[in-house]
Amino acid sequence: MKKLLGIGFWEIIARIILRNRLGFIFGIVLLTVGLAMQWKHIRFSNTEANLIPATDQVNLDYNQFLKIFGEEGNVIVIGSKDPKLFTPKVFEAYTTLMANLAKDPEIGLVL
Repeated sequence: MKKLLGIGFWEIIARIILRNRLGFIFGIVLLTVGLAMQWKHIRFSNTEANLIPATDQVNLDYNQFLKIFGEEGNVIVIGSKDPKLFTPKVFEAYTTLMANLAKDPEIGLVL
């Protein structure tokens, strides 16, 4: 009895694991196979969770914005404040760039 009381907690846990290692290994393998079989039920979402309440003013403004401008997506905006843009040579190069971008089948709209 004195010997059992002198053993620490982790020594007891280690002894249980080592004496029953085949059972633990079998249990881990069984758990891994069971979880792997559930892989077909996993669904991924590209939308983020809405953490703001639906009645919050920021959320109401955002929903109003979506009604006006539509759903957000992958958008690239190229802008320039350069006054040289409206010179014939630079404007022609910019127009050529836009035409080449519009030819790509992955691009939905060039404005």
